[in-house]
Amino acid sequence: MAVEALTATNVAVIGGGFAGLSAAWHLRQCGLRVTLFEKDHIGAGASGIAAGLLHAYMGRDAQKAWMADEALTATRALLTVSAEALKAPVIAHKGMLRVALNERQQASFYERSELHDDVEWLDATSTSERIPGLVSAPGILVHSGLCVDCPKYLQGLWLACEGAGVKRVHEAPDITTLRARFEHVIVTAGASSLDFPELTEVPLRRVKGQLVVLRWPDSIPPIKIPINSHVYILPPDDSGLCVAGATFERDYIDYEPCEASARELLMPKIASLMPALASADIVEVRAGVRVTTPTRLPIVQEIDQGLWVFSGLGARGLLYHGLYGEQLSEQIVKKEKTKTT
Repeated sequence: MAVEALTATNVAVIGGGFAGLSAAWHLRQCGLRVTLFEKDHIGAGASGIAAGLLHAYMGRDAQKAWMADEALTATRALLTVSAEALKAPVIAHKGMLRVALNERQQASFYERSELHDDVEWLDATSTSERIPGLVSAPGILVHSGLCVDCPKYLQGLWLACEGAGVKRVHEAPDITTLRARFEHVIVTAGASSLDFPELTEVPLRRVKGQLVVLRWPDSIPPIKIPINSHVYILPPDDSGLCVAGATFERDYIDYEPCEASARELLMPKIASLMPALASADIVEVRAGVRVTTPTRLPIVQEIDQGLWVFSGLGARGLLYHGLYGEQLSEQIVKKEKTKTT
């Protein structure tokens, strides 16, 4: 009886980014009927331009994130699902250098290396040897860190969802209409979530993030692993372009990229890590608007009967989307099974 109830349960997921695809995949694996509503292309929002840095050691002090091990396990599982569906790797780089720019960070980073086997302390000489052109500063090499090709990852995860039977509708849905057709409606629309009147009381706030695409200078060798500090710098691709960012703008005019503000906010910080990049050409500026919460943790909550919000992943969407997608599906399955008992 419970299995039949699940296979007859219709769920609508609004949004095709990290949260939406995770929710769709996990719900479908539980046997529920899932329809994804995405008016634009998969990963059209902030998820699609994310740097793709996946690791456990967050913030200025590289403290291990809450439930990081569980979250990494869940995300790595989805990376495998995506790569198998795409028949191509979705991980661009393995390993990551976090640079300590002050005494507090040095003490905290060193402590991480003493506590965790996947973290290696490097003195300033060692970091300079590994990363020619890097400012003279110590840091930690996070061996478990990954750099994910987010557009490719999202493409593969959608292919997996589609192959599992998830349907897709290219339209901007109305929640009231969907609630009349689906037992559960899940809003995972990121910044657009706040455009729904039903979600105005949910404690979400928008933060604009911009990144720059730079032409790597001939004066220094290309880096081989991502650098992460008060900004990040990714290794250049085969065409000699690298991505660096990102900003955290709470007071902004619109969602569009702005080269003037991106240059002002990012280039001094980038140059403080890699001085040779100070005069690098900006080829492109990309922008996206993330959604955060007062606790800095995602919200997975039923706000009305059958109406759920899965949002607020902020800059940690790649880390947490798999774990919270699992938990959301478990909550909905539990509710459905309770109906039959």
